[in-house]
Amino acid sequence: MNAIPSSTQWSCRLASLLTAVLAACTQAPDMKAVEAERTKPIIRVDLFQAVASNGKVIVGASGAGAMVVSDDNGASWKRQPLAQPTSVIGIAPCPDGSFVAVDFYKKAWFGDATARQWKSSALKNSVNPLAVTCDTTGRAWVVGSNLAIQSSADQGGTWTAIELGGDAMLGTIQFVDSSSGIATGEFGTVATTNDGGKTWAKTKIAQKDFYSYSAAFINRNQGWMSGVAGVVLGTKDAGRTWSEVPNKSGGPIYALTRQGEKVYGVGTGGALSELMDGQFQRLDYDKPAPAFLTSVAPVGDKHLAIAGAAGALQLVNPVPEKKTQ
Repeated sequence: MNAIPSSTQWSCRLASLLTAVLAACTQAPDMKAVEAERTKPIIRVDLFQAVASNGKVIVGASGAGAMVVSDDNGASWKRQPLAQPTSVIGIAPCPDGSFVAVDFYKKAWFGDATARQWKSSALKNSVNPLAVTCDTTGRAWVVGSNLAIQSSADQGGTWTAIELGGDAMLGTIQFVDSSSGIATGEFGTVATTNDGGKTWAKTKIAQKDFYSYSAAFINRNQGWMSGVAGVVLGTKDAGRTWSEVPNKSGGPIYALTRQGEKVYGVGTGGALSELMDGQFQRLDYDKPAPAFLTSVAPVGDKHLAIAGAAGALQLVNPVPEKKTQ
């Protein structure tokens, strides 16, 4: 006669049975799908923080530590991982077709004209870098916290640093000709040079709480800055005075760029806008980005490269927004 199982034995048998049933019903994860996603040049989690073009290739800088490059006007892309830890937050073309980029981890990156070969250079001091540009001579310029401006004429071999004094951040820098440069930043700070960067003069605009997301100048006198809450300011006297410019794009403009005499902006909700008739007006484009855009760059005379969240990286041909009846 078989012994009656104890309550403990019944519990153990029941647990074993449930484990077997669950194991039979649960499928192993599809690792092939995961690996396939990882091998794509652009992945869904990419946050592209900067984009640039030298006229032959387009480069998108992913916060995941990679450069994504197209040499066929966005028809196809290739992913170029960078040594970690890396999070590129700014990139710009240089006159010879090469690229310079700046890294959240206090490095600059220098790339060749194909954007396939990159080398890094540690910045001179401990300030946090925020933006980068290349002037007409090929010198690289980096700005960031402590109103610091650093430059290198030998692709990061040596750096020269200037600190303008104060705890504000400079978030943009650009040169409009061989002698004139403009940097903008926190608390409405504007710094300008008229001698190719040898000396910089610091001013403050009327709106002291203004934080500049981006700036675009078409010459040494005329330019625009975008900031918090969708505010856009314009100047016609090299930044000495500013006035508010209407923004009809539907939200904050996170990045501005110039294309000849035109000025474009990108921002929330995948918005692309152009400065027309004294105000920023929203534009249409194919395959609108599903999330916010962080960067825009001219590609030739008619196209723009745009980049942002949720893997947004594409070449667009902007057209005026269609009016509904």
